[in-house]
Amino acid sequence: MRPRIVGTLFQKDFLDAIRDSRVLVSVFLPVLIGVFYNFAFQDEQRTNVTLAYSAAAPTTLPAELQRALPETFVLEIEQVQGADEVRARVRGDAHVGLVVPAGFDQAVALGQAPALTIITREQPTGGQNTIVLTLDGVLRRMAGQRPPATAAIERVQGEREVPLVAELGLRRYFVLGAVVMLVGFIGLIVIPIILAEEVERRTMDALTLVARTSEVVAAKALVGLAYTFGSLALLLAVTRLVPADLPLFLAAVLALAIGVVGFGLLLGGIFKTSGQAYTWSGFFLIPVIMPPFFLASELPRPIEALVLATPTAQATRAMANAVAGKAIFSDLGIAFVVMAAWAVVAYAVLFWRLRRNSE
Repeated sequence: MRPRIVGTLFQKDFLDAIRDSRVLVSVFLPVLIGVFYNFAFQDEQRTNVTLAYSAAAPTTLPAELQRALPETFVLEIEQVQGADEVRARVRGDAHVGLVVPAGFDQAVALGQAPALTIITREQPTGGQNTIVLTLDGVLRRMAGQRPPATAAIERVQGEREVPLVAELGLRRYFVLGAVVMLVGFIGLIVIPIILAEEVERRTMDALTLVARTSEVVAAKALVGLAYTFGSLALLLAVTRLVPADLPLFLAAVLALAIGVVGFGLLLGGIFKTSGQAYTWSGFFLIPVIMPPFFLASELPRPIEALVLATPTAQATRAMANAVAGKAIFSDLGIAFVVMAAWAVVAYAVLFWRLRRNSE
């Protein structure tokens, strides 16, 4: 293989392709989707809860309740005048209402069990239930009571527990999905368009007169990799996603892109025009971009095995570990073996087909 010939072909294809609006759409659409995911989702989902209360005298109960709630709850406290206004607020958009009598804090501290009115809706909400359950512990602390028992919480991972979203958060999980989309769009749409245009313009025969088949394939594969990593850099910069293990992240993207680009080259030989390639290549994207989204679900064993047999699912597993900086998934060696196997199949069939056409 002659590097100079490959470099010349790469430069020609790279510059010619970027002038095609269809290529630009296919390159930048996954980036825009990733930006949307970045702003539409939060890594940690927070629950907003509104508490309306009236107090005949100053009380620390709302502040104590706020401190006792989990960090994922954002408590908005509203003080109103009188029990009737508390009821009106709960009928509106407040989740829970409290009517605190005069001298409540002092009476609780003395163990006198003062009356506290809790106003809730007939149809309970998650936020409402959490506040009501938390109130008991808050009142015990205000009364200086010891807990009736010391509870030790121990968490174990189920045999088929899916920790992906919990470990990454929704934002980073969906941005990883956009990375897989990016590789799929470039490999299965951009590359077939480039190859089909060579056939449409009748320049493929001219290329094979001055360059070997392997050099033409290498140049077009490099174009796919260049577009992939250029778009990836833009996506990571805009979404501010910084993988904790950058080498592992880039290795996973590279392994996936090599295989997908190989299938794109194989697919491009089917179409006679670039219009056909742009129209029909999208159908082949579905099995490429869907498996990563199945990883966050508990699937039946046969379907799970099929998902894990895809290179995009295995690339997502490796990228998830790289982003989190810890082993969310084990056996990453298997992930790279699966991606390498698919890449070998793609290029083996591609060269077999090209050799057969040249005979």
